[in-house]
Amino acid sequence: MKFWHEGSVIIPLAKKYKLTVLVFPMNRFSKGKNIFLTTAHIVLGDEENRQAYFSEISKNPKYENLEFEGNLVMYTLKAKKGASHLQMYLSPELIFIKPIVVKPDGFEYLEVVALDKRVLTDFLKIAQKWVDIKLQKISKEKIRDLYIPHVMPDITEKQKLAIKLAYKNGYYAYPKQIEVQQLAKIAKLSPSTFQEHLRKAEHKLIPFFLENIMHEG
Repeated sequence: MKFWHEGSVIIPLAKKYKLTVLVFPMNRFSKGKNIFLTTAHIVLGDEENRQAYFSEISKNPKYENLEFEGNLVMYTLKAKKGASHLQMYLSPELIFIKPIVVKPDGFEYLEVVALDKRVLTDFLKIAQKWVDIKLQKISKEKIRDLYIPHVMPDITEKQKLAIKLAYKNGYYAYPKQIEVQQLAKIAKLSPSTFQEHLRKAEHKLIPFFLENIMHEG
């Protein structure tokens, strides 16, 4: 599904600050007249814009138990029963194969799986009452790309910037389009310092991804 809905806090902020937000619904529970939705966000984009996003989130009275670390934020959203919030209508039978993605284009993108097609069609019927769905597709497929949330390797901002810069400028392309010395110049660092940040990022990230795709010991 590609959709938009009125009242979303995340959609306008992602659009305003040109951010991509990966949303991980975690749990839902009732207490009194309210529903509490626990969610985690990984916010991708420029540091200044991310901090502005976090600042606005922290000032919103709907969000409780806020915790920030790097580009990750966790919170509990307090909502009235019957509120038009996607997480209120997620059946336990739905399987998330990817996080919900909120893009700077002003839309959310959701991809879920169910063992029974009826679960998907029922969810769509409910969602269509309050969501403006721009694109939808239901198909029978084998799950080849199952996303399971993990704790990402703890890399510093300098290491993250180094590896992003290397990737964007073709350092990992074949053939290689740029050398470390040129990347260091762009980053305004000495080649040895830039290479140290890059190697440390690679040392943490490469084993993480290899462990998740290799099935043999």
